[in-house]
Amino acid sequence: MDKKIRHAIVGCGSIAPNHLDGIRRCALSKIASVCDRDEKVLREFMQRNDLTQGTTDYRKILYNPEIDSVSITVDHAQHAPLTREALLAGKHVLVEKPFTINVEDACELTQLARERGLVLAVVSQHRFDPLIKYINGMVSRGDLGQLVSIWGTLQCKRTPEYFQSSYWRGTWAGEGGSNVINQYYHVIDLVRWMGGPVAEVAAMMGTLRLGEYIETEDTMCGVLRFENGALGSIATTSASEVRWRTRIDLVGTRGSLTFDIDHPDTLHAYQLEPKIESELLAFIKNDMTRETPPPGKGYYGISHRYQIDEFIRAAAGEVERVSVDGEQGIETLDLITRIYQSARQGSKA
Repeated sequence: MDKKIRHAIVGCGSIAPNHLDGIRRCALSKIASVCDRDEKVLREFMQRNDLTQGTTDYRKILYNPEIDSVSITVDHAQHAPLTREALLAGKHVLVEKPFTINVEDACELTQLARERGLVLAVVSQHRFDPLIKYINGMVSRGDLGQLVSIWGTLQCKRTPEYFQSSYWRGTWAGEGGSNVINQYYHVIDLVRWMGGPVAEVAAMMGTLRLGEYIETEDTMCGVLRFENGALGSIATTSASEVRWRTRIDLVGTRGSLTFDIDHPDTLHAYQLEPKIESELLAFIKNDMTRETPPPGKGYYGISHRYQIDEFIRAAAGEVERVSVDGEQGIETLDLITRIYQSARQGSKA
């Protein structure tokens, strides 16, 4: 196409560099402007990234006819109203996780995008990690046989300062929860993506280390029963001394795998039929592209690039639909909501 998609970023926080990196690497797009309501944050982001166009008023982006699409990278509670306003203004929208903090808003926004013929995508960048994408293909092809169990764990460290430096983190109204909806989001998203629809959820949660600073949870554990009969084990905490560590185990009747989202090109363990093992190891050795990571936190990975490229190509009409649309965002948000509901009910057996 002759005209590049002109994209803007609303919110210049810790994830914004990944969005900027993805837009700059995509041949079909260019960065048009950035926005943050904090003038100091905006100015520092612009200087650090050699940007010339920026504003503290998001309306100057949403109602600028020269801008085609936006990334919404602000606090969780603002995802829904800003996405709604952007869609009403005719912009294609890439919104960071979680889609919204309640399912009702997510359903409304998905319908709005559909009615207006606009692209709406929810960030789930680890679905685009080459190895994880390959593993999901293995599950779909039946390379592991029938899945019988999926385990997803995360431990990380969040300090009081992390919450005290923010007006919204650690609150139900601003964050929609804490560890589960924020740090654990990508693990539970992959567990649901690979395991399929979840029939039953049972969970417990607590605030075991950070209760003086947050009203939300820092630790959760639970179990899932998938509609296909597989069972899942889920556990996460931000009360650890470990900075960041994840594990996802897939156990099937023909094989098993252990991997993580910290090091998306690493297998921790595998037991597979010889042909399946050979194909997997050949993919890791020969077919995986390894790129220099973008600036920012290492555990974000590189795959915002791949998801942003798909989003821009969809906005340009080169891709019919995005992989992680509003419907996919709703499914993960619904599971997170059910985890919280179960944990809050506190039923005992």
